[in-house]
Amino acid sequence: MTITETTRLAKQLYPELKLKVPGAVPKFVLYAIAGLMEYSARLRGKAPVITTKEIAMFSGLQQNFDISKSRTELGFNPRKPELVVKEAMAYLMNHKELLEN
Repeated sequence: MTITETTRLAKQLYPELKLKVPGAVPKFVLYAIAGLMEYSARLRGKAPVITTKEIAMFSGLQQNFDISKSRTELGFNPRKPELVVKEAMAYLMNHKELLEN
């Protein structure tokens, strides 16, 4: 489940939170920002916050992990992501004081 799908589900479950679905930023904009940060960091003699190399490496990255070993050796059986998001949101809504800190 992507962050966008998670946010859409949370928004649907709790419209009073007025959550915003994150928008996509075009890659050329990310590269431009990273390039400016690299240039600015060079002038100041510090490390850049983000680099064009990191944009190339992580932009559009999708990670899929094999959990077969966890299933066989530990008996791990993950639940549906939608159910987990619903439960987490319900918990947070019932414990709002955790969100205020």
